Amino acid sequence: MSEKVIIADSSGHYRDVYVRVVGVINPNTEIEIVGTKTALVDRVLEDGGNAVVISNGDNYGLDALQEIRADGNTVPYIVCGHFAGNENMIPKFHQAGANIVLSKDGSSVIFERSLETALRNYLNNSS
Repeated sequence: MSEKVIIADSSGHYRDVYVRVVGVINPNTEIEIVGTKTALVDRVLEDGGNAVVISNGDNYGLDALQEIRADGNTVPYIVCGHFAGNENMIPKFHQAGANIVLSKDGSSVIFERSLETALRNYLNNSS
């Protein structure tokens, strides 16, 4: 179980959602936000897999995941994306080694609950 989350999403709104959900599970979790695919890959590889990744469900997130897995790193990787009209990305993320793929499409309440459930499997829960 981890006490660190690395967030890679270009949307400030969703970054805030991730931070809020992580704080509900364990307010002591260290959170790091990265802004580029290269920064995400570098950060995960430097940590040696001692974090949980929450990444955007676009090609940037897929490329980062493929690079991380190609290095042999098995960090828990949660993908959150808008897949309506682009559902073919979901199996690509699973094939690349994503642990969980969540859709941002639809209800924000359902999305946040799904994210919280997913994160509880990977974060130390001190609440």
